Amino acid sequence: MKILMFKFMEYFYSKAGEKEKKYENGILVFTHVESRDEEFLDKSTTKYIKNIKWFAGKFNKPKIILHSFAHLSKDKAYPKIAKILFDNAEDRLKNSGFDVEQTPFGFVLNFSLKMDDTPLARYFKEF
Repeated sequence: MKILMFKFMEYFYSKAGEKEKKYENGILVFTHVESRDEEFLDKSTTKYIKNIKWFAGKFNKPKIILHSFAHLSKDKAYPKIAKILFDNAEDRLKNSGFDVEQTPFGFVLNFSLKMDDTPLARYFKEF
């Protein structure tokens, strides 16, 4: 799995033909689920959540947006498996008191991102 997280000041996305969704002051998590994550889905989900909690903890638990971004590697998990991971992670993060949403899964989205200018505003992790 590869994750790229951003602390944003503004983030918005739109899906073709739908109204734009806009967020302020949160964490955007671009997530690429790989085929090796399928075999160890529970373990991968737990590592994913721990990394998100760690990063979000640096910013006082802001809104978290999970975004499937299958462009960080050639190796990809089956979409159904990736969606299961996203849904499980969202539920577990919510149960831990985080405010979490997912962008529409499996769609090409237009988006814009305005980030904070601190070095901690960007974080990449591969596991």
